Amino acid sequence: MTIPEGEQWGYDFDWFAVDADGYLVHLTSWGGILPASVAASGENLKTLEDYFSKLPELSTDEEIEATFTDATPDGDLGTYLEYIRRGFFSFDRMDYNNHDSCVYQLVARPPRALLVADLPPDIAAIITQTQLPFSVADLVKLDTSAVA
Repeated sequence: MTIPEGEQWGYDFDWFAVDADGYLVHLTSWGGILPASVAASGENLKTLEDYFSKLPELSTDEEIEATFTDATPDGDLGTYLEYIRRGFFSFDRMDYNNHDSCVYQLVARPPRALLVADLPPDIAAIITQTQLPFSVADLVKLDTSAVA
């Protein structure tokens, strides 16, 4: 079932992608428009969330160096940490007042990164439907407008 645009505006979706180097990326939409590949299947998004929430942690909070602590009102990285600990680069959408904005700010890089090659084939097949056409390794901001 697709995620309707109106629902996307009213919810902060965690969504996932693979960058050009095979790194796993976690992004939070904060009421923004999702790429078509993500919005195409709420079931696939739920499958990824369920699988990733059960992955073992690769890092401790003490090892994580936050780049953008304005991601949450009190500077607590909360759910971002769940993904960063598991090896994801984590980004938050910046312009909360513009649903069409596709610019995201790095929250933190993982001390130990997870690659798409580390995933089972069924999960890799879902996440690779959303590909970033660039590497996130050195980025602090990214624009997802070119992501299908």
